[in-house]
Amino acid sequence: MELREKVESARRIQQDRYKDEEGISCNAQMTTSMIQKYCELDADSLKLLKETSEKYGYSARVIHKLLRLARTSADLDGVEKIRKEDIEKVLSCRDLDESNSKMIYWIWLTQIPQVDPVLSNRLLEKFKIPVEIYRADHEALQLVKGISNRQIEGILCSRSLDKSKGILDVCNKKKISILTNQDSRYPFKAKMLEDAPVILYYQGCFADLSHSVGIVGARRCNQEVKKQCVQITQSYVRQGIPIVSGMAKGIDACAATACINEGGYTVAVLGNGLDTCYPSEHQLLMDKIREKGLLISEYPPGTRPTRYNFPKRNRLINAWSDKVIIIAPGKGGGALITGDYAKKYGREIEIIGGAVTPQTRQTGNRLSSNAEIVYSWDNCDAIFFQ
Repeated sequence: MELREKVESARRIQQDRYKDEEGISCNAQMTTSMIQKYCELDADSLKLLKETSEKYGYSARVIHKLLRLARTSADLDGVEKIRKEDIEKVLSCRDLDESNSKMIYWIWLTQIPQVDPVLSNRLLEKFKIPVEIYRADHEALQLVKGISNRQIEGILCSRSLDKSKGILDVCNKKKISILTNQDSRYPFKAKMLEDAPVILYYQGCFADLSHSVGIVGARRCNQEVKKQCVQITQSYVRQGIPIVSGMAKGIDACAATACINEGGYTVAVLGNGLDTCYPSEHQLLMDKIREKGLLISEYPPGTRPTRYNFPKRNRLINAWSDKVIIIAPGKGGGALITGDYAKKYGREIEIIGGAVTPQTRQTGNRLSSNAEIVYSWDNCDAIFFQ
């Protein structure tokens, strides 16, 4: 069929479809309720639309525009259900890809030297969106609270978008999505912190995180401690509460594994890019979390794990949790850093150890202002402060 004939046929289909809809004669005029009524998708097209929407954070307005165009594509071929190929056609439109171009500026904001999350949030408070920060001059930047001349110069001298485009290209190739702090899926309790990352890289799916529990602890622990970790995790999962951890060796991995095995939802916060599994022996666990839960990191793909990254990782565990349980903590290490951030953010802290030791007492003393400390596995009701 010639193109002109296809267009005429599609026009007749639409006129017949909307004959009982007052003031509506074509797909472009569909209201939201009409989109739900007339834009039926087959399984493949629905899957593609969902994946693309989650990846680029499309707003409802963009999704509705996409569906109106996809409805027209299907009409041109005379088919009732919207197909995968119809969605693919409209995704190639430049105006629908504006989220992709906007994301470059979000990435750019996080790559500027001397600009940390605190300043990034202040910049966004002033300019609303990253592209306006990119366009701002020295005089406008001076109005941002707490900004220094060095930071202003850093922003003005960082006008190249090449690195940001490269990061976005890698994300697209490796199926890594980006969450901005203006996205409704970003937990409110986390985005409201002054040092909240303005973007997070993620893989997996989102669930209700209005109430969640972080579980961290010793990297080296015996089977009895791991058994107790499993029991604690299971008790929260059975209440429908998501578990947040760092996927590290020991307690973190134990909690994430127990959560998945119990059919729960878990979030793993990584201290490296999502294209790297660390530790490497947790590849299967990482794959399972990607499939059934959520992997997040403030580090772009290609970032290797270093000792400097993990304190930031631990802060995010707290940011995404309402309560943090620290199991069998040692004298120092990541669990204690996590506890420090929990105290800073006003999170409830529960410290659980296998026995009363100088290490657990020291941890309890350091965090005692809002730490509930349980020292014995056998008598978890005996709670006291040191």
